[in-house]
Amino acid sequence: MNKKEAKLALVEISLRGFCDEFLNMEAEEPLAEIFEAAIECGALNLTRGDPDLWAAGIAYAFCRMNFLLDGGSPSGLSLSRDDFFTFFEDCNRSTVTQKATKIERALGFHHGHPLFSMPDVLNSMPHFVELSNGMISIERPIEISSMDEEESREFEEVLHLRAQEKLKKKQKAEAEQRRKRQEAQEKKREEERKVQPELFDL
Repeated sequence: MNKKEAKLALVEISLRGFCDEFLNMEAEEPLAEIFEAAIECGALNLTRGDPDLWAAGIAYAFCRMNFLLDGGSPSGLSLSRDDFFTFFEDCNRSTVTQKATKIERALGFHHGHPLFSMPDVLNSMPHFVELSNGMISIERPIEISSMDEEESREFEEVLHLRAQEKLKKKQKAEAEQRRKRQEAQEKKREEERKVQPELFDL
């Protein structure tokens, strides 16, 4: 393991500790997605600087994305800023928030991001639809109670199909993201092998 890989490993260890301390299994994947995206982002360089500060910035960005610091996250999780900075006690609060903002801008954060949001948070976001006149409106639920049994069954089937289509699109996007990251990592490792072959002949 070279110096760069060692630094990334330290960031990952710190994030795992944070997840084990405050989060749940549903948070593991989106937090890992942010970490992997940050590694691959050209505007960020996680191998430079303090690994704990990078971990704190990623964790803080994740918490803001999923409303965990506001006490009203749809996920049911809640984390006070005091507890957060007690965990990352060696990191300055202002520096962490600045680092988080840099990460958010570099990765194109927006609430409801399909890869960086927890499932409950994603499901709570409003869904927008384009009307026949071209205007955009918030999709509102239909009162099933006003339907007869057959209409209700048909409506539920439509909802089920739509949910399946959304899930397939999400899974396809996630698989493509992972494939691109894997290809980039393999390419980077091959380049490192050419430059420093002695690191791989262990």
